[in-house]
Amino acid sequence: MNIIRKYISFIGTFLIIGIINFALTSWLDASYFDYSVFVGFFATIVIYFFTSTGGYTSRSLDVQIQGSTGLRQEETQSKFNPSYVFFGSLAYFLISLIVTIFIYL
Repeated sequence: MNIIRKYISFIGTFLIIGIINFALTSWLDASYFDYSVFVGFFATIVIYFFTSTGGYTSRSLDVQIQGSTGLRQEETQSKFNPSYVFFGSLAYFLISLIVTIFIYL
């Protein structure tokens, strides 16, 4: 049952990014592939930013806590555990990049 949930996350992410791209290109009256690479890249970066730990936002929060309480937090190393959502957005980005290259070359 767990593997089905992972595949649903992967395919769902792929479809949601595709729907966002379709809505954007419909709103801007542009071709689907004109923006697909940018939307896929942006989605991958946003998902990476929100699923990694120990990055800039974690450190700034630690500094705020230390300033208000006087207690120092342990330093954490940056850590990223890619999920199937990240892999879905990465797959969308790579596939759209390949398709766009073939269309425009």
